[in-house]
Amino acid sequence: MKQLTFIKKPKTEFGGSLLKGRRKTERALNSRKPMHLVLKTKNTFSLFKQKNKLQAVLRKQAKTFGIKIYSESIQSDHWHICLKITSRRLYRGFIRSLTGIIARQLGKGLWILRPYSRIMEWGRDFLNVSDYLLLNHCEIRGIVPYAIRKQRRQNLDLLGRVLTLV
Repeated sequence: MKQLTFIKKPKTEFGGSLLKGRRKTERALNSRKPMHLVLKTKNTFSLFKQKNKLQAVLRKQAKTFGIKIYSESIQSDHWHICLKITSRRLYRGFIRSLTGIIARQLGKGLWILRPYSRIMEWGRDFLNVSDYLLLNHCEIRGIVPYAIRKQRRQNLDLLGRVLTLV
C-alpha cells in the first residue's frame, strides 16, 4: 500500500511558457542553491550577434547586485544563465535592470516571455545543466553539429571525448 504524503513539494520552476493564466503566483527562488535562468526573445532577432555587449551588461549587473554567474550560453533567440542569488530583493533588481538595459540597447519589444527560472540541486543536476550549456555554446559556434534532443546525449559524449584529447 502506498503511503500518502501531506507535505507538497515546493515548486522549483516559474516563468516562460509555464505562465498560462498564473501570473500572480510567486517565483520560486532559493539563495542557497544555483538557478537556471532563460531569457527568450523574438525568433527574428539574433542575440548571438550581440554577445559581447550582452556579456558586458550581465557582468556589470551581476557585480552590482551580488549575483554569482557560473556559466552562460547565448543562442540566436534565447539566453541561458546559470547563477546563484543572495536574496529575493537583489534578484528582482538584477533581473529588472538586466532585461531593461538590454531592451533599451537592442530595441523595444525584445522579450516575448517572462524569464524562466528553475532552482537546481547541487551535484548531478548542476553538472547536467552545465554540460547542457556547454553543448549549446559549442553548437552555436559550430564546434559540434546541432542535434535534436534525443541525439544530444551522443553529441555531449563526443564533446567530452574531444575535450579530453585537447
